[in-house]
Amino acid sequence: MLTGTVVSAGNAPVANVSVTATRTDQPVGNCLPGSGTISVITDASGAFKVPLDPGTYQIDYVPPAGSPVPRFTETLPVD
Repeated sequence: MLTGTVVSAGNAPVANVSVTATRTDQPVGNCLPGSGTISVITDASGAFKVPLDPGTYQIDYVPPAGSPVPRFTETLPVD
């Protein structure tokens, strides 16, 4: 599970940000193969939860038009 909160430079929560996780490594063990991509939208407090199997993921944060935050991408390991 990947959880977090999207905030602006002024530390204000940002709602309606699309958070997309794309698996960048191969599943191991009992993980089922699949598209390897899942998206969620941040809630009114900027919080999100993405149910993920362990692995490495590219995380893309795409804010709505007019948002106080820029688009951002990072690669994260998920345990």
